[in-house]
Amino acid sequence: MAGRFQLPVVRGRNTASCASVPGRPGRGLARVFAVPGLVALAVVSWLLVTPVRAAPGEAERATRVLRAEDFRLFRHGEIKTGRPFAFDVDEQGKLWQGNTGEFWVHDTRTGQASRVAPPELKGMTLSSVFCFQGKIVVAHQVADHITVYDPATRKAATVALPGKKPNVWYGTKAAGKLLLFDRSDDGGVLVLDSPAGPVRKLAAVAGKFPAGGKMLPDGRVLVGTYPVRTYQFFDPVREVFTGEIPYPTPDAGLTGVFVHEGLLYAADSAAGRLVVYNLKEQRWLEPIAVPDYKKVFGFIGGGFQLGSAGYFCLSTYAHQSRLDPATGKLIVPPNADIGVDGRAHHFLDRFLVFDAATRKFSYLVAPAQPDGYPLVCYSHVEGENVFITGYVVPLDADGGPGKKAGDWIVWERRGAGR
Repeated sequence: MAGRFQLPVVRGRNTASCASVPGRPGRGLARVFAVPGLVALAVVSWLLVTPVRAAPGEAERATRVLRAEDFRLFRHGEIKTGRPFAFDVDEQGKLWQGNTGEFWVHDTRTGQASRVAPPELKGMTLSSVFCFQGKIVVAHQVADHITVYDPATRKAATVALPGKKPNVWYGTKAAGKLLLFDRSDDGGVLVLDSPAGPVRKLAAVAGKFPAGGKMLPDGRVLVGTYPVRTYQFFDPVREVFTGEIPYPTPDAGLTGVFVHEGLLYAADSAAGRLVVYNLKEQRWLEPIAVPDYKKVFGFIGGGFQLGSAGYFCLSTYAHQSRLDPATGKLIVPPNADIGVDGRAHHFLDRFLVFDAATRKFSYLVAPAQPDGYPLVCYSHVEGENVFITGYVVPLDADGGPGKKAGDWIVWERRGAGR
């Protein structure tokens, strides 16, 4: 790390304004890329699995692109982790997340963190956490149940899931319900009207099992399916599917989704592009190439939207993320462990930014840490408040990110209303 400019390390409840980092190759926000020939479109970025509570009209207000100095980084050295998973924020402003066996709770009002480890979570993967009707609901990937935790009583219970071998990674809240997406070969959309259950199942069409879903501005939920790759429209009020869009090519691997003025945009994860669909004309348009593909990143994930810009997490992984519906396990290609940077693949210290108002790409980069690499991945938006989480990856002997667990970090931007 010699010769690099370092920001102060921020731990626990202490905060510091985070600026872009000069003097580090490829870091900061100086690199900006125009998209030649692209008409001016106010693009908003949606992640199939990221909860967003902003009203549709409010979410599209034009604002400048977020900069690193708009955020504060909270580093919780008492909590060691690998990459944490999908999270949510409750009505009291507490952020709930985890990896395996316990919750980590970050109080967005004070910056303090705590751990909560009910016995029901022992050994369980916390794939997605949802704050739903005053309770904390957890999906565990391949499991016959979900876990529901009550912060008031500090007790947890399990709620059974229907199906032979449910495999729930993600979900979304819509129409006052919690929708969970069972991607197993016996899967479908699982519906909770209340945290206590029971869980109702709407079976999927054979071969089109739901991997994730995202609320659209018109109230429908866009559901991505596999192994037959389509987008299906789901009406959460009537609980019926109302149509579908085949992927632009059979081998496309779409992740982050956004819709604006009748156009649907999706990140083709391992192809370095955004694909565009005209919802009214029902046809795919020309894709948008993303700069730095296979140089800085190999995989575009999901993220969040604020104003005219979309923000996508990035990884050095050079392949699509695919699962075997029969086993629920990842399909790993040969040599998949090595990323585009020649190291073991990992999420990056930055989000890709596309600002439709200026038709440019740039990066939102997490602040450097003196003893590790600030990996950032999952995000959550409430109005104008943005939360991004990750961990500080300890460095290997050569100064690059290694594979050891590190300090949990929460990077947050507070809007004018908080």
